[in-house]
Amino acid sequence: MDPITHVASGAVAMYALRERPRTAWALPFGMVAAASPDVDIFFGSTAIDYLTIHRGITHSFAGGALLALLLALLFALPLRRAAQGWGFIKVWGVSYALVILHIWLDAITTYGTQILQPFSDWRAALPGVYIIDPLLTLPLLAAIAGAAIWGRRGLAVAAVLWMFAYPLANVGTAKALEGVWSQRLASEGRPAVVHVIPDGFTPYYWKLVHDAGDSWRMARLTLFDDAPLAFETYAKANPGLWNRLEEQDELFRVYGWFAMFLTQETASPDGSLVAFRDLRFTTLVPFLRERLGRGTGTAFLLLARLGTDGRLEGVRFRGGSSSRDAKGGDGFRPPAGGVSPLPRVK
Repeated sequence: MDPITHVASGAVAMYALRERPRTAWALPFGMVAAASPDVDIFFGSTAIDYLTIHRGITHSFAGGALLALLLALLFALPLRRAAQGWGFIKVWGVSYALVILHIWLDAITTYGTQILQPFSDWRAALPGVYIIDPLLTLPLLAAIAGAAIWGRRGLAVAAVLWMFAYPLANVGTAKALEGVWSQRLASEGRPAVVHVIPDGFTPYYWKLVHDAGDSWRMARLTLFDDAPLAFETYAKANPGLWNRLEEQDELFRVYGWFAMFLTQETASPDGSLVAFRDLRFTTLVPFLRERLGRGTGTAFLLLARLGTDGRLEGVRFRGGSSSRDAKGGDGFRPPAGGVSPLPRVK
């Protein structure tokens, strides 16, 4: 989720406590603890660092416990001075609960969260919300205002429950839509493997991704609208080319581990530029499509520049605002080699 939601979740959680410390330190503690796992964006400077480290160890149950320990060391003294019963163990426990809340809010997006690090790099994802969701965030901000201005703790408690009930309701909606469209496509004689995932302005808009064998078909699904779907077709990544690229640059192996709906398209008239994307990060909402990924509607785009002999000559990665390519910029760089220092679980 976005930083505003994480910070707001910490403030709401503190207002929801029955015995909140009556000190100016209470809200800063809650907001910092709830946002703290995202400190991992400072742990690397390359695209590989971003894809492997972000939502990694600081977003895991084990790493979160250590992060909560650091938070307790930082905040235990001022909180203990202001509130009886807020000793080191309680501050650690509340810190850990807020870290777990952060993990939950990230796990309900499509990105995936490595909750089992350092024992496994499996990415947990229960897609129920888009990365920015006003229907999730605005009730939190309203509850904070109600608790701060009118002392309405009940609003904060309701907001905490909302952080769980709303995404789970969306997950249920997505599963129901998957069932409906699996049956419809099967009745048309098509393979019936479909995925319904959030898009901008979910739960009104969704993306339906249909596995059509050698291609992916994707369409915008609008709730309460029975109009025929307008599918866009994307070729799946060519296994032979992809394997060769993995051997020439580690970023392709990492991106293959990261991606769920990997596509390939020619991005230049002479065929020397090949673009790879993960359809999880391609929006079908017109307003967002014009503004995301320099008009491509896609984040986390991987570009390969090939020579006349088919070998990789350059790599370019366009990610989020805090991700960079191996040079720390956004331009092409030479291939860096296909070294695989760590085994990975797909």
